[in-house]
Amino acid sequence: MKSKTNLNLFVFCLIIGLFLTWNILGSDNLNSANLNWISSYDLKSDYLAYKFFINDKWRFPIGLNPNYGEITNSIVFSGAVPIFSFIVKTFKFFLPENYNFFSSWIIICISLQLFFSIKIFSLFSKDYKISIICGLFLITIPFFYYRFSIHLSLGAHWIIIGYLYYELKKSTKRENSKMILILLSSLIHFYLTIMLLLMRFIFEFNEYFKGKKLNEIFKENSILLVLLFCLMYVSGYFILPSTDTLGYGFGIFKANFLTLFDPIPNGSIQNWSIFIPDIQNNTGEHEGFSYIGFGGIILLIFLIYYITSHNNLVLNNKKYIYLIFLFSILSLSNNIGFGNKEIISINLPNLLYAPLSIIRASGRFIWIVSYLIIIFSLIALIKYKLKKKYFLALLLIQLIDTSYLFKSDLFENQTKENFLSKNSKLFQENEYNRLITTYPTDNSSIFYKVANLLMSKDFQSTNMFRLGRYDRSELSNNRNLLNKKLTAYPKIF
Repeated sequence: MKSKTNLNLFVFCLIIGLFLTWNILGSDNLNSANLNWISSYDLKSDYLAYKFFINDKWRFPIGLNPNYGEITNSIVFSGAVPIFSFIVKTFKFFLPENYNFFSSWIIICISLQLFFSIKIFSLFSKDYKISIICGLFLITIPFFYYRFSIHLSLGAHWIIIGYLYYELKKSTKRENSKMILILLSSLIHFYLTIMLLLMRFIFEFNEYFKGKKLNEIFKENSILLVLLFCLMYVSGYFILPSTDTLGYGFGIFKANFLTLFDPIPNGSIQNWSIFIPDIQNNTGEHEGFSYIGFGGIILLIFLIYYITSHNNLVLNNKKYIYLIFLFSILSLSNNIGFGNKEIISINLPNLLYAPLSIIRASGRFIWIVSYLIIIFSLIALIKYKLKKKYFLALLLIQLIDTSYLFKSDLFENQTKENFLSKNSKLFQENEYNRLITTYPTDNSSIFYKVANLLMSKDFQSTNMFRLGRYDRSELSNNRNLLNKKLTAYPKIF
């Protein structure tokens, strides 16, 4: 009976997910071969990583993707959802020509986000309609949809919600479920893996102080870490020098102190609120965009009231306070912005900055904080025995405020311009099977000029790419060698 209930719930969530995706993309773009909506440069780079990967032979580690960039790299360093890229590559001969899973991925993410959200609230409410209303609230969150327009794989917030669900659920099987989610996250995006591992660390830390033996904790987690290491090795995480996993960005790509109340990501024209005005913030803080909606702000106010008036932490468990504190510190970074001002700036020693630079876009960690605030607020309302009509009113306020979601132009505001002239020889002649550059250092500025061309033509390989991590030394050496070889040829650009 329980499995039937879960199946019915998932079908309901799938219908909602399909409807919202259709609304965001439009009916034409639900076609798996349609690339018109893939407009931002991040989405284009994800698509190209996917395209070159599935058209290449299998290698080991299985994520290797050398034709995209012509240097040692893996599909895991792109946003092309590695697990789906693996599946498509395995069954590509049975799939339509030019098939891509990108629109399907959005449907899946929205559906699973709703599914796990409803499951969370059903733990605290006997009224299933209230659980559904509360669950629907968690698919109206602006920063959830914002991710689909720039980083497809990072739209998998359901894996965070799912982990919280199994943590809140009192079941002997929950540990296996949490382990599976952590392993699965490494095949979606490593930022999600880091988030789940840090959550697990906080929860285990709390259990230790509650009396759980250290050797028991070690035994439980050693299996997980071994499996995770093996999976990451096979997928191609460890093909780069350790120094190339480091970089810059921590302290830049961060969350603003006012991010929960700011409806416009820095550098974007997308306005997610009809009630709240834009709060000017700093360069790079779009990564920490985490506007929770006007309904979410009302929830936050109520949560503060509930805690102060009832002297109650809602769940009576300090581990969530630890979690909020840690993720808030990481997301704000060492340079804390308040609006367009930096109120605190701390110079970090290299010994500390180096490991933190691995999570250079630390602003993303604010998502955990935002979700916990919304979830705990709704749980508090359930405990407050609020009538159903007030839950509906709150959801309606949220929907009105975030009505941008229903304007069907979430992806239309992204730059679609192709800087190469349509009269370029590259467009007219089809004998080319490689597209290369000798640009000596970074490749992103050149990538912008050729992204559309790479998407529309069947090139066998290119050294123009955008990846989260890559071998910088190999790239530099390759470009220098190419420069020497091509100096006698006419320049393309």
